[in-house]
Amino acid sequence: MDCWNEREKRLFKTVSELVSTSMLMASSIDDIQFRSLSIDSKMKYLSYELGVIEFFSQLFDKTSGSCDFSNFLIYYSSYKYGLDDFPLNFLQLERRHQKFLPVRELGFMSESNSGLADGSPTPGHSRLAYFNAAKIS
Repeated sequence: MDCWNEREKRLFKTVSELVSTSMLMASSIDDIQFRSLSIDSKMKYLSYELGVIEFFSQLFDKTSGSCDFSNFLIYYSSYKYGLDDFPLNFLQLERRHQKFLPVRELGFMSESNSGLADGSPTPGHSRLAYFNAAKIS
């Protein structure tokens, strides 16, 4: 599905790259390893990732009030997971039902606590520590 205007595509691509980079810094789980995770671990991983997405989605408000979060989830799921419907369906369900809210909060906090108000990095901050606290195996 490609129904976004050029500005949305650029913004969605930028945010997708930020989320992907953050996830790589937090974990060493690649696409092959993701596919071999148990269903419970996949749901935790995606919930953590959703928290990271929610943090970076603040850029939508600052750059374009018209960007829709649901549209971004469709874009991101396609960007990262291709034609696999499971990630998108889960992200949409988790957003509504919040079964893994504590894990989502860890993903969000891994980014929100990464820098100080003056823009400098938080001393001792580690995305890996947040990811490990989510107990995704």
